[in-house]
Amino acid sequence: MGAGSDDGLLRSAIERWHVGLTPELAEESSAWLSAQLETRGLFFGARPLCNVLRPRFLTPSQYDYLRARVAVLLGAFDRVLHAALNDAHWMDRFRLLDWERTLALEGPRIPASPRRDSASPSTTPRRRRDRGTTTR
Repeated sequence: MGAGSDDGLLRSAIERWHVGLTPELAEESSAWLSAQLETRGLFFGARPLCNVLRPRFLTPSQYDYLRARVAVLLGAFDRVLHAALNDAHWMDRFRLLDWERTLALEGPRIPASPRRDSASPSTTPRRRRDRGTTTR
């Protein structure tokens, strides 16, 4: 898929978003978000941590680019996590509060590294560095 068709897809998605976002839906969504934040105690003092939801529209090539870069970062986080879980001195470097240490040591954990078979909106094959094979 070329850059020109990516631009068309992006413009089309943004247009459809604006058409579907009615004042009623915006008000309903805002009320839902506020209730969820209140239920979960997600406030900094009296301010909600998030007061709007804005979509970030990405083309398939932008998504693939971000996914590849984030995979490297998540791999680093995964190595640090394992080092901290296997060595109390490493864990001490994070200066965690007691409740944070307890939470860090509880399972189950969400894996830090993305699964290789996770869905991608891209329909173009990508090369896997580790095996030189193509995936979808």
